[in-house]
Amino acid sequence: MNKTFIFTTLACLSLFSCYACAEETAIQEPLPAFGENIPDGYALVYEQDFTAKNALQDFEMSDPKTWRKGEEEGKHFLELLQGTGDYMPEVRSPRSIALLSSLQVGDFILELDVESTDILNGAHRDACFFFGANTPSNFYYVHIASAADQNAH
Repeated sequence: MNKTFIFTTLACLSLFSCYACAEETAIQEPLPAFGENIPDGYALVYEQDFTAKNALQDFEMSDPKTWRKGEEEGKHFLELLQGTGDYMPEVRSPRSIALLSSLQVGDFILELDVESTDILNGAHRDACFFFGANTPSNFYYVHIASAADQNAH
């Protein structure tokens, strides 16, 4: 059972799933504008801008009290609060996880607007993106760090 995890401060989330995936190209090109230029065979299956009161109902959190839906200057977002909460994983992994649990997809394109709001205040103000999750100890993730070390980036 595959699930898509979303972990970090999110301002907008779109998930496109591939039903008949087009061939990949080896040429690197500039990124298109958010939500544009989706390859043939993909269809939008989920989008979240965190404006609705029930925006968090699609997410399963490792510790719900470490997350909040916020708004500043008219921008809505999912925010990870200070601290790691009470969740203790069985294996070494991030402790603050928000799992998009309302759907399952195969091949997908994940577009996010992500911001680390305090990278000057110590290491590991990072963003992790989880996918292919089967259990709390069996998943893949990408760890994008403000600085590389033995555990991140």
